[in-house]
Amino acid sequence: MILCASGLALHLDRPGLAGFIYALLFYKPQLLPAAALFLLAAGQFRFFFMLAASATAWLAVGLLLCGAQAHLAWLQSLQNMMAGLQYLQPGLNQSWKALLESAGLPAAMLPSPLFSSLSLMVPFLAGLRWRHRHSSPPCPARGLFLAMAIGLVVSPYVAHYDFLLVLPWIFTQRIPNDCHSAPTSPFLLPWAGAALAFAGVYSGLPLGMPLLTLWLALTWRAEFRCLPLSQAPFPP
Repeated sequence: MILCASGLALHLDRPGLAGFIYALLFYKPQLLPAAALFLLAAGQFRFFFMLAASATAWLAVGLLLCGAQAHLAWLQSLQNMMAGLQYLQPGLNQSWKALLESAGLPAAMLPSPLFSSLSLMVPFLAGLRWRHRHSSPPCPARGLFLAMAIGLVVSPYVAHYDFLLVLPWIFTQRIPNDCHSAPTSPFLLPWAGAALAFAGVYSGLPLGMPLLTLWLALTWRAEFRCLPLSQAPFPP
């Protein structure tokens, strides 16, 4: 609901409100930076600064209500999850890092700082590319949902239920776009990936991420193949 509401606010050209709403995800810092960096690079500065200010305010309220000790324990728990330390239920982590580790690759080849760096760099570079994809300004709501999918793919920790966060993209197919023909994406892939991710909780095998990555690659390609209305062969 947070993601959909933020995307709707962006579509209505209210980036400040969108950033305020999206800041409610501050408790999931493995996903929050992806959208923030993507939209900052894409030129949505009001969204970014309102997001940063609102997340800081939420954190301050939490400190006042719960105290610093509770937040330190929360940060330690997040650090453990980012490192893939899910001893009780290894299948909860459905990231690429978890999949590669389950394939038997040495831990030295998969350092957590590497995945943490990728989770910051990739969304920012993708946002720069999205900003200059063609002469017309791209739909910011579509960018937000793409940013979330990118964040899931590059994050070192992804819970099985986090796969549901890419499903709002299906509804953006009905949002008027700046393209001559709105691109389509293979919408069954996110559903199949989510199903495999939920099954991975019981099997211990994180198999949903390859399908999500394939969907993201195909959708990204479709977005860049669409023509701006000014270049359409039969403009409306």
